[in-house]
Order: sequence, then structure tokens, then C-alpha cells
Amino acid sequence: MKKNILFLGTLFLFLSAQAQYCIPSVVDYGANTPGITFFSCGTFMHSSPTLENYINTGLSFSLQKGQSYSISISYTKDALECNEMSVRVWLDYNQNEVLDDALETILQFDNQTQVAVQGTFTVPQSAADGTTRMRIAVKMTTGCGYLPMEPCNNPPDPLEWHGEIEDYDVNIGGVGIESTQPLVADFSFQPNPVADELQVSYSLLTEANISLSICDITGKQFFILANEQNMSAGNHSFQLPINDMNLCSGVYFIQLNVNGAVLQKPFVVSMQ
Repeated sequence: MKKNILFLGTLFLFLSAQAQYCIPSVVDYGANTPGITFFSCGTFMHSSPTLENYINTGLSFSLQKGQSYSISISYTKDALECNEMSVRVWLDYNQNEVLDDALETILQFDNQTQVAVQGTFTVPQSAADGTTRMRIAVKMTTGCGYLPMEPCNNPPDPLEWHGEIEDYDVNIGGVGIESTQPLVADFSFQPNPVADELQVSYSLLTEANISLSICDITGKQFFILANEQNMSAGNHSFQLPINDMNLCSGVYFIQLNVNGAVLQKPFVVSMQ
């Protein structure tokens, strides 16, 4: 009887030890090791040091089923070691503590030579309610001989994981509206990177109050072009004089606020 109790206790401890998210090995090889500097999802934003390897941030935010969200990620790279980076975002919709089930890779970019990416995703109605895990990651890419990115680095990359991983807690709750009438049909800008003037354009499907601004990865605003300005439906465009803003080279964000809903996209300032 005591042996059976001991076995069950050992089994319970084993299962408890297994019931957690994997912690991959991420190698810091020096000051130039690539890392994540900024992450945003919807209205949630977080900036961080670049040399954290793997970190469970302990930060959390909420998402609603059926709703679409914009994600922005900025990061550094070591152009001498590898000029291309891969970016992934995983979200454990079914809360089984496995991050790469079907449909759980919600953002994927490979062979990126720029240092910022942006994308959107929709939380499915089938997602489990409650707190789950989102993992964002950057890594030197297959173009430099590295293995494709995998959330647990399993099998281990022979060249090691050169990049960074951040984990966030996400609370999924409520049955959202499966589809809502969008207010913006298009939101784009060029060129990117930019040194002098940025051409921004967007199309409103209905009359709306808009604000347009430029901020850095900490959320500090450097320029406000429009503030709660009423705009008619249709196409609109603005010229932003980047060379007159005294901006240093780096990653910044264009924020378009339409009736309280914020659209945000990253761009790179490259001053000579």
C-alpha cells in the first residue's frame, strides 16, 4: 500500500512538472545579440531591453473572441553575423500548454532585413475562455543556416538560438462580435525606411473623428498632425516632414485613431 501511495505521489509530481510551458535555450553571445525592443497588441504596449534571452514578462492583457487585433514588433539585428531575422507569435488558444497546434501560429515572418514587422489576427470563437500564453520570438533566419523557428527550440538548433523570446499572459473571454463594420479600408505609407518626407494615406468608409500622430517605442509622441479632426468618408493623404522633426535613426510608429480605435504601424527613420 505504501509503495502504491509513493508511486501515485511520484506520478503526480511528474505530471505537475510536465504541466507547464517549455522554456527554450536562447544564447546571448555578446552586446550585438539580436533582441526584442518593442511589442504591442491592440492597445497593450511594452518596451524592453534587448538582451533578455528568454523572459516570462509576467505582463498580461485581454482579448475578446471574434475580434481582430493589430500586432507590432520591433527588434535589433546583428548585420555582420546575419542580416536576416525570423519573427513568430504563438497563442495557445486551447490552453493545452503546446504552442504550435494548428492555427496557433498567429504571426509569421521570415528573411526580414528590416527591424520591425506588423500584422493582424482574429481570435476564433473556438478559443478557450481564461488565461493562456502568448509567445513572441525573433531569431536569426534559415538564410544564415539556422533551423526554422520552433517555440521550444526542439530539436535544438546546432547553431543555437540567437535572438530573444518573450512570454505574456493573455486573458481570452467573452463572445465578441464575429465581424464588425470596419471604419478604415486602407492605411498605408511610403517610403519605408524614410529620411525626409513620409506620404501617409488612408480611406474612411464613413465620416469619423481622426487623430494622426508619430510616437517612439515608449509611446512618447513627437508629432501630431490631426487631433480629433472630423473627416468625411473617402480617401485622405498627408505629407509628414520627417526631416523637420529632429528624429534620430530608429523605429517609430504612425498611430491613426479613428473614433477611438487605434491603428498603429511601424516605420524606420534612416538619417544620413
